[in-house]
Amino acid sequence: MLGFRVREHTRTLMERNAPDAHDDRSPGAVPHPTHEQAHERAREIAAGKGREASDVSMSDYMQAKRELTGESDGDRQEAILDSIQLPERWEAVPESTGIQFPESPSEGEDEDGLSDVDQMAEGGVEKATRERMDESAREKKIEDKETE
Repeated sequence: MLGFRVREHTRTLMERNAPDAHDDRSPGAVPHPTHEQAHERAREIAAGKGREASDVSMSDYMQAKRELTGESDGDRQEAILDSIQLPERWEAVPESTGIQFPESPSEGEDEDGLSDVDQMAEGGVEKATRERMDESAREKKIEDKETE
């Protein structure tokens, strides 16, 4: 039994003194993963995305570091947004109503607001109506000649 305790005690000491152990011993400290741990997790992420484990991208490595330190994407995005310098906003004068300009017709519209397609459709309808009237006039002339 004594040998088992020694081995268990030795293993615990080795784990505590291992090179990948955290340097920060204070409670609530952010863990610092070693490069080896980050690379191992990045290889797992790359394999999970269907790539070779040796084909690790920088985004895989950064994601691995975030996962190992417990940082979320939301925290990272919030930090990026906080670091952006925004210009000061100007205040609008409350009495100002602004100026409303009449809407100008677009290039493809006529004075009635019809687009090119609408104009073509309208022209086609007018042409078809004229052709029907001409055809009925011809038929009427033929009928009149036959009745004479």
